[in-house]
Amino acid sequence: MYRYTFIKNPKALRDFVERHRRVPWMGFDTEFIGERRYHTLLCLIQVSSPEGLFLIDPLAVKDLSPFESLLASPDIMKITHSGENDYRLFFRKSGLTPRNVFDTQVAAGFVGYAYPVGFDKLLRTELGVHLNKSYSVTDWQARPMQEQQLRYALDDVIYLRDLWAKLDEKLRKAGRLAWAQQEFKVYESAEMYEVDPNKEILNSNLMRRYGQKDRLFLMRLLRWRDKEARRKNYSREMVLSKKNIPDLVKAMRSGGDALAQNRRLPQSVLKKYGRMFREMASRPITEEEKQLLSEIPRSTSAHPRYELVLELLYLLVQFKCQAAGISPALAMPRHIIRALKEDITYKAPILSTGWRRDFLGGDFLDWLARADSLEIRFLQDKIEILKKG
Repeated sequence: MYRYTFIKNPKALRDFVERHRRVPWMGFDTEFIGERRYHTLLCLIQVSSPEGLFLIDPLAVKDLSPFESLLASPDIMKITHSGENDYRLFFRKSGLTPRNVFDTQVAAGFVGYAYPVGFDKLLRTELGVHLNKSYSVTDWQARPMQEQQLRYALDDVIYLRDLWAKLDEKLRKAGRLAWAQQEFKVYESAEMYEVDPNKEILNSNLMRRYGQKDRLFLMRLLRWRDKEARRKNYSREMVLSKKNIPDLVKAMRSGGDALAQNRRLPQSVLKKYGRMFREMASRPITEEEKQLLSEIPRSTSAHPRYELVLELLYLLVQFKCQAAGISPALAMPRHIIRALKEDITYKAPILSTGWRRDFLGGDFLDWLARADSLEIRFLQDKIEILKKG
């Protein structure tokens, strides 16, 4: 049985914070509910530190700014595993970005583990600890909480300090601690957590298949769905199912009568929103909408050779990573390759400086940035990759 302190009122939280002002490290994790909601609900905060084990109930203690001051302190090392989502919760709530971060999932990617590696696998391999995952799906909002739930939650922080010690030692031996610290710094940047309000529109595969008129309606539809979900604090899927969107766009293309007669669309949706959908389709386009539509990435099917060259370069990254024991998903996130395919002029900021340039080499990253100008020659006993001109 674990000995812990459960914090359920503001005074207890203030006392906790005062005890932790000068601790050198603090492991933490959160439990939350994001399903069927627009705004994720923070339900529990778990903390391990030299002071002991602690649970904080955010449903009982509404003002978490004292705890946030510890996350923002550069004097306390925060140890997490896959902490991005935990920090994002606090960023969306108060704009907080952490300082002095060590993430065990990121660190593991530099010392031979695939990224992202699961917490239970990392614990088994590094510490010989096997976690009980029977409460991985549970109602964290329900009160009172069961003792088994609390023990499960504490398992996520109890071993963080020992895991940090193991991975820190491996990073130092491999000469990669500075590289990992550069990657941890990303967690301290607001850009890590900011979300483009037009992200769903710009990333929609449907957008790339449609003509201008259908794109305009789809853009308006997605914006309305997001606004409605935010207003009701529903998931977007609860407002309008993703599977119904192509049928809705097709029906509007054929006119209002086709919308009313479409048997694939839920009648409840048509009855409630049919008139609004028709009005949405009939409005003249605005300048702002024209600008956004112009930013939608074009299909890359017209550049098959360029895509193949990018994939070849990515395979070379994977080969080098395998030899070095660094996860290719860290060295070259797949979204960068996708972005380069969509836009030949795309410049990935994370490739311009830092550890990736040290590891992969400046010349190779220049190849990647100018993949459209590379020439591949198959010779008798070798293959050459040359820059044209």
